[in-house]
Amino acid sequence: MSTGKTHYQVLQVDPFAGEDEIKRAYKRLARIYHPDLNPKRPHSAEDRFKQLQAAYDVLSDPAAREEYDRSLGIGRPPPPSSFERAHVTSDPGQIVVTERWAWPRRLANIGLSRKLAVVAWALCLLGSFLPTNYAVVFSWTSNRFYAVPFALTLLWITVPLIMIWLGTWLNEGESLDMSLGSVLREGFGRLLEVLAWIYFARLIGLMVLGPLALLVS
Repeated sequence: MSTGKTHYQVLQVDPFAGEDEIKRAYKRLARIYHPDLNPKRPHSAEDRFKQLQAAYDVLSDPAAREEYDRSLGIGRPPPPSSFERAHVTSDPGQIVVTERWAWPRRLANIGLSRKLAVVAWALCLLGSFLPTNYAVVFSWTSNRFYAVPFALTLLWITVPLIMIWLGTWLNEGESLDMSLGSVLREGFGRLLEVLAWIYFARLIGLMVLGPLALLVS
């Protein structure tokens, strides 16, 4: 059934989206409109699910996608020249394009949540060196305050970072499995992320915002 939308609009992705982004978009929307998960509206869900499948079948096939893009007048952007350089081999006339500075491209492929987690971790680490930051804990058994070693502080701020990276790995898998186990796995991953961000918010308040407020006052 034609809706007047392009396959990219059906999957809610940019025409220049990569394969991984297209796969994640299909997986997310397929679980929303899967007929088995919409018993109250089976017909509309089935129609939408078929549209998603048709769009994904085309966009997941490089040859079919290239032909479809030509029909829409979309051209593939050239690879970034800043990441590549030409290397002349011993064979005269043969030029091999090799990657230059592969790390920027790998960094670009890291999800936003992981990037923000690294920023939050770095803020907490810098905050631990502020002169007004007192890394102490209170012992209820002895009613005394004790200084916390830097190694323990580093562990505290690293735990939520690991939780976020693990959570994003669990809920951004490559599998298109629609089973209950896969749904529970992604749900657990999102729960880990939420708890980690709550933990990070508390650490930033204690180790960064609090000490900065003392410095300004």
